[in-house]
Amino acid sequence: MQLGEVIRRHRKERNMTQEEMAERLGVTAPAVCKWESGQAYPDITLLVPLARLLSVDLNSLLSFEEKPEEKEINGLVEEISRMAVQEGFEQAFCEAVRKIKEYPSCYELILGLASTLQGLMLFVPEDVENGERYEKEIRGWYERVVAHADSYLSKKACEQLFYQYVNNGNLAKAEEILQKMPQEEEEAKQAKISLYMKQGNFTEARLLLENRLLTAAGHIQQALGALTVIALKEDDLENARFLADTLSESVKTLQLWEYGSFSAYLEVYCEEKDIGGLIRIFKGMLESADKPWKLGETKLYRHIPQREQEGLLPGLLKKDLADMLLHEEKLAFFRESEAGSAFLKTIQA
Repeated sequence: MQLGEVIRRHRKERNMTQEEMAERLGVTAPAVCKWESGQAYPDITLLVPLARLLSVDLNSLLSFEEKPEEKEINGLVEEISRMAVQEGFEQAFCEAVRKIKEYPSCYELILGLASTLQGLMLFVPEDVENGERYEKEIRGWYERVVAHADSYLSKKACEQLFYQYVNNGNLAKAEEILQKMPQEEEEAKQAKISLYMKQGNFTEARLLLENRLLTAAGHIQQALGALTVIALKEDDLENARFLADTLSESVKTLQLWEYGSFSAYLEVYCEEKDIGGLIRIFKGMLESADKPWKLGETKLYRHIPQREQEGLLPGLLKKDLADMLLHEEKLAFFRESEAGSAFLKTIQA
């Protein structure tokens, strides 16, 4: 809060007129008016008497400990955006500089203003006179947040600073900033891909991208399977069948192991007590378990090294499938049926 606003608020709380305040401090009423409107500031020798008159300490009078709340920060950032549109980027930039000087340790505000102004820079003509100065100042704000803010804000500032360096072609600085980012997080992995692409290191970029695609494909498969279960619990068989079909198609499209395409159908056919459908699914699962999934033979993941332990999966899966058929309570109806019993004998032979 501005000093003038503080003076006005406390003066009114004490039912004191500007004339009364002026008289007690030995100044004129117009001087008090200028303080409260922000046109002038009290002489430094008047600060202590002013604080005593208003019954506040100097820290409160000068808003020394005050930081804007989240709502106020958002409002300030939005105001800068509106100012850029209505009054021009230079006016918005100067106001942001003033706000940061007013709240030099409010890193949430500094980061918000830096990010907003960097985004607005896209609409500033490249040949604008102050373009380089703007970028340098914004970069300095990011660096201040990286150096002094908490881990969350520092991480966000690192991300923004990284892409500013990449876009400016300063790849050495971008790599330096990348090392400060948590390497296990997705933001850092994406940043690394961007850096490799900019460097022309397509081998490393491709490997990271294939790994990200494989991870995302696995998440899609798990999500569709879980959604199928939810649909069945809600007695929505039509949607459960649709989700099972979608899962099966996604396994083919994303070149995942065929074995995973059967799990959702298993749940659906169990719910429907479909003996024939279950036999088809179990046959498909047994056949696919015998077909090792080789990443090198796919087009999407062929550069990812094959994991040695993946060779053990077929035997383990076939054993788990046999145990499920023999012991799972939900498959009791299958074991008790003539066709199901006959199928079990074939896999036990």
